[in-house]
Amino acid sequence: MQYFLHPSRLALLVLIIPLVWLVIVLQRNRIAAFEKLSTRFDAPKSIQCFWAFVLSVIFMIIALARPYNGMHETNIILPGRDIIFLVDISQSMRAIDMTPNRIEVAKRKILDSLATSKRLGRLDRIGIILFSGRPFVFCPLTSDYSVLPSFIHSISTDLSTSMGSNIGKAIEFGIGIAKRVGNKSVDLVLLSDGEDSTLQTKDIIEQLKKAGLRLHSIGIGSKEGVPIPLDDGNFAKDFSGNTVYSKLGSQQLSMLSKSTGGIYIEAQLDDLDLQNTLYSYASVLSEYPSRLRVYNELGPIFCVLALLAAILFLRKSPSLFLFLLLLSTGFNLDSSEAQEAKPRSSLREGYIAYNAGNYVQALEVFRYFARVYPDDRRIQQAFAASLFKTNKFREALILYSRLSENSKSGKEKFEVLYNMGNTLFALNEFKDAIEAYNRALQIKENDEHCRFNKDLAQLYLDARTQNNPPQ
Repeated sequence: MQYFLHPSRLALLVLIIPLVWLVIVLQRNRIAAFEKLSTRFDAPKSIQCFWAFVLSVIFMIIALARPYNGMHETNIILPGRDIIFLVDISQSMRAIDMTPNRIEVAKRKILDSLATSKRLGRLDRIGIILFSGRPFVFCPLTSDYSVLPSFIHSISTDLSTSMGSNIGKAIEFGIGIAKRVGNKSVDLVLLSDGEDSTLQTKDIIEQLKKAGLRLHSIGIGSKEGVPIPLDDGNFAKDFSGNTVYSKLGSQQLSMLSKSTGGIYIEAQLDDLDLQNTLYSYASVLSEYPSRLRVYNELGPIFCVLALLAAILFLRKSPSLFLFLLLLSTGFNLDSSEAQEAKPRSSLREGYIAYNAGNYVQALEVFRYFARVYPDDRRIQQAFAASLFKTNKFREALILYSRLSENSKSGKEKFEVLYNMGNTLFALNEFKDAIEAYNRALQIKENDEHCRFNKDLAQLYLDARTQNNPPQ
């Protein structure tokens, strides 16, 4: 049974119907005109050329739909590790000292890890444990990267089943999962603000060492302390009615990680924190079997048929024949499923890849469309955002600077200036970042995220001036 990799492209065949009708009408008019002039008109020869042209177009459309007859799968071996994320979903993770809030940053880090694993050609198995007072398995270990984003996007503090944040229980639970897996290539990654007054650090460290596991920690939050917003618009308060301020407990997280051979780092705007933890050391990787699907494509056959039909139609026009030859052979007829996602596929696929955390694929798509549509500002902004997410900060800055010069609306100019400030921040150019944030605040002076990032940049600038960068 025959199939098509892109069956939707067969809809182009509908265009043949009005084309045939139009040519038939014109043909009749031409015959009638020649009869009035008593001039002989070679209708059969003209009709043959026309049908040769129609067949050529039909074969080209079929080739464009990439028909195939059967497929087979090839066994391949990919390196990888088991990564178990311990995600804090306590109420303090709702704090907005990071953009847009702590829990969203934690979700972004897991998505970044998927993109990094793909970029490195690894088949890491990802598992997710959520915890507040009690931990539970939210997503078992899996290498199905098409399913994982849906799990990650649904993580919320609303899933919390108990009050408080018990980091110790979460780590013990993760150790138990790692033991049952029986794989030596396992990493535990803690995503939390580190607020847990009941944490018995020494006991947890002993358990991790006994199990032979390293714990990486990414601290999410700020050391200054911020209130915790509630659904009703107010802030969380203690039993005395005082506003509760949540601070990053970096000391506990750092001790847990460094004592077990892991790495502690505070969350950053880009994915450099992941690069400096999970992917910064030469670790022992396991080998996971995978299968690559290969299609037996029939596209080249239809391209040849299209060329043969074109020879009949364009035999008196070598230049047109050469053009059709180049057009036919230019079809993408890659045979492996892994090569199917090309930049020219669709702009929508770029947005899907970006939202799923596959920033490398999104960058390829947006880079192509940015060249094709240089005046489309929406595409240019998506291209700049993809450059930022793939750590190409200089390229992103050049593009944001160009967009800021001719923004057409206040909302667009604010977004460009805000993102330009974030890019300068990532480049440690804090003074210029503050200037960009100030320009953005002139347009939208009450934007909390922009104001917070500006204050944070000022903090780093002051620390640099004093030759004492914040830890």
